[in-house]
Amino acid sequence: MRMNMKRISVALLALCALLSGMAAAQDISVGSSLVMDRTVYNFGDILLSDGPVSCNFTLSNKSKENVEIVSVNTSCGCTDVKWTKGAIAPGGNGTVSVTYSNNEGPIPFDKTLTMYLSTEKKPVILRIRGVSHTKALSLEEAYPVRSGDFGFKSADVKVGNLEQGRYKSTTVKVANFASAPKTLSFSGVSDCLTVKVEPSEIPAGGTADITVTVKASRDKWGKNYYWATATGGLKIGFWAITKENFSSMTKEEKDAAAKIMFKDSNFSVGKIHRGDKVDAVFEFSNTGRKDIVIYAANSDTPGLSVKSDSPVRPGASGKVAVHCDTSHLKGGDDLPFIISLYTNCPARPIVNLFVVGVIE
Repeated sequence: MRMNMKRISVALLALCALLSGMAAAQDISVGSSLVMDRTVYNFGDILLSDGPVSCNFTLSNKSKENVEIVSVNTSCGCTDVKWTKGAIAPGGNGTVSVTYSNNEGPIPFDKTLTMYLSTEKKPVILRIRGVSHTKALSLEEAYPVRSGDFGFKSADVKVGNLEQGRYKSTTVKVANFASAPKTLSFSGVSDCLTVKVEPSEIPAGGTADITVTVKASRDKWGKNYYWATATGGLKIGFWAITKENFSSMTKEEKDAAAKIMFKDSNFSVGKIHRGDKVDAVFEFSNTGRKDIVIYAANSDTPGLSVKSDSPVRPGASGKVAVHCDTSHLKGGDDLPFIISLYTNCPARPIVNLFVVGVIE
């Protein structure tokens, strides 16, 4: 009987989430004077039998001029969108209403919407996410990662891509396995990370939303983890990818900026053996009018290190040196190693380099 009650609780809470939407930790800047209540909406676990599901994004005009949502383009025919037409006056709000058809099968979905605003040079990217199921999951199935009485879907959470001077938020869910209401709290929260749980007291056998917001820092570039320890001792890593923000630059300023040009973005090591040391060098030149700065170099490959020349003056050349110990890899694995560079070049804020080959 207890298991059935949990299934009913999950279904009811999912329905409430669809009707009420997700809570945001704080407004998210999408321009000098424009803010969104969220840029990502996570439906969580839903059933195919629920049919189409809907959510709203709200744009607030904090400027002194009218703003118009010119258009919102979707990445999939399975997503229908409507938005506020005409001018949004200073102090006013506009809405983007999204409906997902929920008929693609029992799969995770992640859909992108591109919103164009009359006052912004760059579009605003909105996303809807979730997982469709053929049958309701028990709490144990839906939240397998435990922290005392609390359950999480994962201890590794993607927040998204972030530009300097901006915020990025995402919402995940937590379950309470206890037989009484419980309050979830977090300790050891990293700088630049805020965490909000709503409702703060989670019903027995119920769920709550955790909204996390990462604030960009010029001390952090590329892929960075932000940590928080939940009640029960689970340390959760929230990660975001931070790049430079060029939105305030004029065309003339971009034309006069640094420009990075690589001789080749691929380096082939041919056939190697497990345990071989791999060394690759990528050469680049600065064809712009300002110094090239490489803020960070990231790779998800264990044992890989990168050294980059930076800064590099206009007209000068530089190198990116990559070293990797392949002892952790298995024979028959195909490379590449992917290295992502984060730069001050408006045309190429992220540059991906590839070391390719085969491990025999």
